[in-house]
Amino acid sequence: MRVLVINDFVRKGGAEEVYRVSVDVLRARNDVVVETFDEHTLPDSEGGRRARAWSPAAARALVTLLDRFRPERILVHNYHNLLSSAILPVLARYKRHSGCGLYMTAHDYHLLFYNPSLLVYSRGRAQPLSLDQLHRGTRFALNASPRGFLHDVAKKLHWHAVNAIFDPLGLFDEILCPSPFMRDLIARCGRTPATLLPNPIDSTLVPCPPKPARGDRLDLAFVGRVEADKGLAQFLA
Repeated sequence: MRVLVINDFVRKGGAEEVYRVSVDVLRARNDVVVETFDEHTLPDSEGGRRARAWSPAAARALVTLLDRFRPERILVHNYHNLLSSAILPVLARYKRHSGCGLYMTAHDYHLLFYNPSLLVYSRGRAQPLSLDQLHRGTRFALNASPRGFLHDVAKKLHWHAVNAIFDPLGLFDEILCPSPFMRDLIARCGRTPATLLPNPIDSTLVPCPPKPARGDRLDLAFVGRVEADKGLAQFLA
């Protein structure tokens, strides 16, 4: 089986680690042939905010790869940070003409809300969006971006335009969710089946038994980008 795995970046954060391990897991199978589509496929000149809103170069590069590789399954990780929504109509056409299975791993909540971390900002401080506000009209008035009013308005307009024209939540045959919370939330919000699928683990890792805490000192480890939207302040509090 020919499988195409898509992600915007190769090395950046947690989603990229899952992307790379997913590719390794699939390539370890004798009955699967894997191709990847990510930032390395784009021209060096591609970039900037305009390209991230809509990247014709990413769409053209994906068309070229689909024509050559002809995948039978496509697994999408992230696309909205770099590849942009321009790849959605390309995927829709290919799925319609080939009958290819189309799947997505939901690493964040960009399919459900303007802010992929489900955060809103009040007086410059990030706070989680109340889930009962997710479908209320009042969500339009909430500041979903820390970059100011104009950026927030542009982000919301772009999100609604993409949602209305391309229906990304309904495009995929199945949404793969790494947590029960995300699975249940997406299942409530969309028509696409949402399935719990924990993130793959590197099979070369050697498991070690946990060390019991000794003495009065407690060491804490935070795995993630040290940014406000990752919740480090709430974790420490």
